[in-house]
Amino acid sequence: MTVYRYIYTTYWDDPFIQKLTPEEKYFYLYLMTNRHTRQCGCYSITVKDMCFDTGYNDETINKLITRFEGYGKIKYDRDNNELIMLNWLKHNPAKSPLTAKCIDKELNEIKNQGFRTFIHGLCVQLRYPVSPLQAPSKPLLSKQTETKTKKETETIKDKETSESSNRQPIKKPYGEFKNVYLTDEELKKLNEKYGDTETKNKTEALSAYIRSKGVQYKDHYATIIQWSLRDAKENSFAQKKGDGNGNASATRSAFRDIEAVQSGEENV
Repeated sequence: MTVYRYIYTTYWDDPFIQKLTPEEKYFYLYLMTNRHTRQCGCYSITVKDMCFDTGYNDETINKLITRFEGYGKIKYDRDNNELIMLNWLKHNPAKSPLTAKCIDKELNEIKNQGFRTFIHGLCVQLRYPVSPLQAPSKPLLSKQTETKTKKETETIKDKETSESSNRQPIKKPYGEFKNVYLTDEELKKLNEKYGDTETKNKTEALSAYIRSKGVQYKDHYATIIQWSLRDAKENSFAQKKGDGNGNASATRSAFRDIEAVQSGEENV
């Protein structure tokens, strides 16, 4: 029998969803629509299943599970390989007697007693016509599972912190030809050093020069600083000689023919 899961079009307008990364949005949609999902919002699924379906490795899956547990959206019992969507029944009503009967059946198949109790209690709170639950209840996660989850969470957080500290800052393209690459921090330093207008002029000059000459530079931030230092020396020399053009800008000097020193600058 074909099973359908409904996703509201307002899903993408939800403030929580809008704050997620593309990876998290994909994973959350997967949790709501994969073939293991059940009417009660709790289902059996292994990390291996999630890896196979999404294409992510087990490290990424465990990292995403931990994140969504932290967001208060799911709980995952790693001992029984059971996952519960904590808000599922709020958005998937079970007011129909047939739906409630289906949930009754599914509740008896859930291994984690805490999950069973939580789902039944939510159904009663929402006034869904489910049968009384007779099974003994215990915490949402066993103490052993909570300890294991806490350790895994700490390990993943430590690894994320390490990865974040080792991650290279992203360089964004600037200039008319989008060929001058600077990090946000580098651009901030240039603006503080030369001012927004002059920094833009220097960036445009470098962009045009790279495009016209076909040269390459290892570090555009260092190149802009080097050009500025060279221009400052030229202006100082011109002023000492009484040259009326002593205030020549980096934009103009950037375009002068410097093939004689180009080989040295291209490695900056």
